[in-house]
Amino acid sequence: MNSQKQNTSEVRADQVASQKLQTLKLGLDVHADSIVVVRILENSAPQPAQKFTPAKFLTWIKTQLPLAEQVHSCYEAGPFGYGLHRDLVALGVRNLVVQPVCLDEQHKGVNHDKSDAKQLALRLDRYVAGNLHALATVRVPTPEEEQKRIESRQREQLKREVKRVAAQGRSLLLTQGQREKEGLVGGSALGKTKAQTSGLAGGAAGMLPPSAGHPDCRTGRRHRCPGTSRARPAAQRSGWSQLRSGRTRGRRLEPIR
Repeated sequence: MNSQKQNTSEVRADQVASQKLQTLKLGLDVHADSIVVVRILENSAPQPAQKFTPAKFLTWIKTQLPLAEQVHSCYEAGPFGYGLHRDLVALGVRNLVVQPVCLDEQHKGVNHDKSDAKQLALRLDRYVAGNLHALATVRVPTPEEEQKRIESRQREQLKREVKRVAAQGRSLLLTQGQREKEGLVGGSALGKTKAQTSGLAGGAAGMLPPSAGHPDCRTGRRHRCPGTSRARPAAQRSGWSQLRSGRTRGRRLEPIR
């Protein structure tokens, strides 16, 4: 069966080599280690899927450019950025980055790399033919815009993570009968944190992250949080692991004075 498909592909390749086509469409299903390609020659049916490594794919693309006046391709936007798009455009391919959608239109429950690449190729065929609703394209930013976007998104993610850890610390305070106090104790935020956690029973104080009571952690301002530059002590690490595993349940905590 595989040999028959390979022979059919070779025959079609020989036919293409004898006359130059107007358009050639490629549907790409992109992964970190592989790229699955489905090719449509002119107005023919989709050919069987082929799988390449990223390096071999770019080499294969160079062999496709002489076959047609225009070579079109598309792939779904994902976590790999726009490096592949820029490489294809530099080679002369008219590539589109499209919004990810469910490619199982008939809801057959069959959804894999080959079927995704085939559906992308079919939609690209309709898009090139004039149906602009077949694909929802994504604007590709410049490298400078992409770097600024990465920095801002990373900053927002870190701010959300800091707020999450601070909320976890405040929740632990409530379980021990304590509440976060307004104002600084001892003239510094570090003194505030120590004053609040000193009344916790048993090893609960060691379960608090060092940034739980820091005011800048709650607001998201840039700062160096006290105690975060060094590794946590073994007792603190064990306290966190015990809290996450639920081993603190059932322990008798001393009353807070």
